[in-house]
Amino acid sequence: MGQVREPGPGYGQILASLPPGGWNISWPRDAAYAIVAQAHPGHVRMGISGQGGFIQSHFVWTGFQATTYHPASRPQNLFVEGRDVTPFEMPQAAAVKRYQPHEGRPVDRVVYTFLRE
Repeated sequence: MGQVREPGPGYGQILASLPPGGWNISWPRDAAYAIVAQAHPGHVRMGISGQGGFIQSHFVWTGFQATTYHPASRPQNLFVEGRDVTPFEMPQAAAVKRYQPHEGRPVDRVVYTFLRE
């Protein structure tokens, strides 16, 4: 399968094969297969999953550990030692800014500090 990228009336169509193939025609069924295959990774990534993505209303906090806070500059500092920040943790940090869960401690930014031994 291929997608037409040349300007003209066929631009963007999904084709069964590229020229000079015998099936260089746009079939709705083939286009539907290709569109679903292209959209699926984005849906998984943008959904509420272990890969992070969407910050839903009524956010469910799981495993978020607030560490230090400085009232003057208003960051929420998170210390990470010996590992990477997972894609699931990133929306949690963004939700801190969005929903301000700590009473009397407004957060303007979230700062990750990576510690080395």
